[in-house]
Amino acid sequence: MKKLLIIPFILTALLIGFSGGIYYQKNQTAKEPVINNPENKDLERISVNLMLDYGDGRIKTLNDVKIGPGETVFALTKKISETEKIDFKFKDYGGSMGAFTEAIGGVENDFAKNIFWQYWLNGEYAKVGAGSQFLKAGDAVMWKYVKGQVE
Repeated sequence: MKKLLIIPFILTALLIGFSGGIYYQKNQTAKEPVINNPENKDLERISVNLMLDYGDGRIKTLNDVKIGPGETVFALTKKISETEKIDFKFKDYGGSMGAFTEAIGGVENDFAKNIFWQYWLNGEYAKVGAGSQFLKAGDAVMWKYVKGQVE
């Protein structure tokens, strides 16, 4: 009998905890990322590493690249393409679709052969688009020109 009385209390506690979690999540304010913002020059810069594997034996490695907090893989790639004079072509679909990398260093995606530019972050295949992946200090971004990874 006592066990039956405890069950409503446990269920009520779970319901309150669950409701509180939902309320907390909905009321969190998203922090605006700081991407190449000249007004925030005094913010601490972070170091990341970038590697471009062209799939033909050529590999370009850039270590300790300084970027602003809140920059994305896409912003990093675009910045490096400008500073290192590497051709970087992309198509920006806007909104949640973001930008799609079409070519790096003159090497273009080959739809007929199913070979594309894809990136890995810290050794793991990307789970989100380059424009949605924010970087933190010490991250290693690797762009590879390889067969499609997603079937």
